[in-house]
Amino acid sequence: MPVAVATQTDQEGPSLVNAAEDYAAAAWRRLCPNEIEPPIWIQRQLLSSGSFDRFALVTFSRTGPFELTEPQWSEITEVELTRLVGVAVDPGRGDGYVPRPAEPELEPRYRTFWTVRLPRPEPFRAKACMPTGISWGDRGLRQLTPRRQARRCCWYHGGDWHRVCAAAIRLVRQAERAGVAGHGGNDSVHDAARGEGLGGWELDALDALINPVDGIEAPSRFRTVGYIS
Repeated sequence: MPVAVATQTDQEGPSLVNAAEDYAAAAWRRLCPNEIEPPIWIQRQLLSSGSFDRFALVTFSRTGPFELTEPQWSEITEVELTRLVGVAVDPGRGDGYVPRPAEPELEPRYRTFWTVRLPRPEPFRAKACMPTGISWGDRGLRQLTPRRQARRCCWYHGGDWHRVCAAAIRLVRQAERAGVAGHGGNDSVHDAARGEGLGGWELDALDALINPVDGIEAPSRFRTVGYIS
């Protein structure tokens, strides 16, 4: 079977962790479209913080041609990878890698938006975790009686988004009134939230809302719009 080894650094679109099935399906479609099964998928996230710096073998459930879901990660050593591929694998980007030209720095602008009016999501990996079959009535009811308990199904359900969203909106407005804009405003909001006692999952969730690169996003006709509320 073909073996695909993918590496990715910071600031290169959706991460290999969050979009593993999309990247693997794209490699299958473009590089080995005549194969019945997807290539054996190995990935390595090259983050400046040192996180996720080991090779990982990712397996998927195949739902159709070039359609993958439910990724499962397991560690694979460089010795095992060499044996699998047949040659030593460069742990970096390789000699032939040509980086993309630097893009202009984004300056975020924020506005609030009712969650109930956001577009319905596509199923995200596990249908029992993030289904699409929630009626408009149920969506409105959840605004009135929110679920504040953390769940263990995934990171996204690991805390109280209502508390995080309220803090994000209030602190972003506070930073704007103080004349702090751009990424400096993000740092100001992060520091203010931490000063108010937010930490752990809540602080990570707030960063996901206010950061236009790592945030929770939905495509619009002309640009990507991040969710804040």
